[in-house]
Amino acid sequence: GGYIGLQNGEVLYVDDKPNAPPSLTTPSGYLYFVFYDASREGLWLGKNSGFFKLQSNELRIYRYFSTSGEKLGSSISRFAHLSKNGHTLWGANSAGFGTFDLKQEKFTDLSLEYLPPKRIYAIHEAMDGTVWIGGQGGLQRWKNKELQEPKPSLPLLKEYVSQIEQLPDSTLVLGYMGAGIGFWKDSSVVQLTVADGLTFNQIGKLYVDDQGVVWAATVQGLNRITIVSDSTFEIKRYTTADGLPSNVVHDVKINKDFIWIATGEGLVKMPRVATKQTNAIPVIESIKVDGTAQNTTADGKFGYQQNNISLT
Repeated sequence: GGYIGLQNGEVLYVDDKPNAPPSLTTPSGYLYFVFYDASREGLWLGKNSGFFKLQSNELRIYRYFSTSGEKLGSSISRFAHLSKNGHTLWGANSAGFGTFDLKQEKFTDLSLEYLPPKRIYAIHEAMDGTVWIGGQGGLQRWKNKELQEPKPSLPLLKEYVSQIEQLPDSTLVLGYMGAGIGFWKDSSVVQLTVADGLTFNQIGKLYVDDQGVVWAATVQGLNRITIVSDSTFEIKRYTTADGLPSNVVHDVKINKDFIWIATGEGLVKMPRVATKQTNAIPVIESIKVDGTAQNTTADGKFGYQQNNISLT
């Protein structure tokens, strides 16, 4: 099972098993993310009013204090990314970004100590320990308490970055706020856009599953991207035409054999491996028009007023 956060503040536990934990209601306020720390059984929430831990249906807020004792607020409220060590959360809000130690349950750093207020949209700690920051100014590296431009300098690394993920081969996957998706490795960036088959060029969420498949959520549908080679990709689109209740897709996660898709009109549970179905050709045994039986072997032509038609 898993926890699902709703924008109205409610937190649901979704599980097929009986006696699942009940839904939890948090104080009013926009809920940006839910993070469950399985090793310490802690449920952490990012809300527009701050960063919280939910335990026994009670919320505890956590704030950051500068070295001078000044309260600088909660640096993790819009999103969170778990570091490689498994106990540090990287997160951000509208003013900056910072880190939170899950073991000690306290903030350990905040960019406002070193930088002017800066809105951050994505943070990712790469396999080699490099921390990458994404925002309106493009992709930047956080090192020695400063933001550094990536090398080599490439035009697609300066685009508005809204999401950052990484493939098993260390390729960085960048979701752009209007330029589709970029796959950066070494000295080149391969770009995918609507022209290549994406549903939309504004990426709201990126997710890389355990098979290295990239999932991209947009307000025009979900994209499943399989990397065939360094420059060849297969894109499968999921929209209302495929059964989604809405084309607005907020998030996607895979749990065992199922894909969970959070849409603007509800949560979708879909088998990870689609079953092949053969649709039988329908056999029409009888036709009635306005209650009168018709010949099933002849081409039927009826007047516009003969609109009460039944088939069996």
